[in-house]
Amino acid sequence: RSQFDLAKNLFQDLLSAITKGHFPQELYTPKRKDALIIKLANCYYQINEDQTVLKVLEQLSEGSQDHPDALFLKALAYQRLKQMTEASKAFLSFLNIADSENKARISDAHLNLGTIYFHTQDFELAQKHLKLASSDTSIAKLFLAKIQLEKNNYKALKPLIKEVKK
Repeated sequence: RSQFDLAKNLFQDLLSAITKGHFPQELYTPKRKDALIIKLANCYYQINEDQTVLKVLEQLSEGSQDHPDALFLKALAYQRLKQMTEASKAFLSFLNIADSENKARISDAHLNLGTIYFHTQDFELAQKHLKLASSDTSIAKLFLAKIQLEKNNYKALKPLIKEVKK
């Protein structure tokens, strides 16, 4: 935790100096300031200060509100705060704009959406997103198996159990 606290303090001080105009405007453009805001929000996420993550992300300039990293952090924070509707909206927004090369985050977003939908008993959407999660994700396979149990579909369960055991 201490390394994230140190980074958090550094980013806060730098952001404060930029906001107060202590740096030439040409050095710290809104894009650079937004990058610092996202890094600061990530530090707060790492130390489990999810409400602060959301407050920090509100400081992003209008064009950066839909930055993939900001949306992903926002979704994770909402999920930990048990605000599942907001979390699913943020994950879906992230998926709509995510770069296809960011496969790990895309897979994580689908996995998180799948678990959200599973816990809210929307098994169709849960199944859709869990299948879209990376095929080597054991957690996704486990939830898919649980969905089949919920549906009393024991035939579909056998191949999933074999996959999880591998």
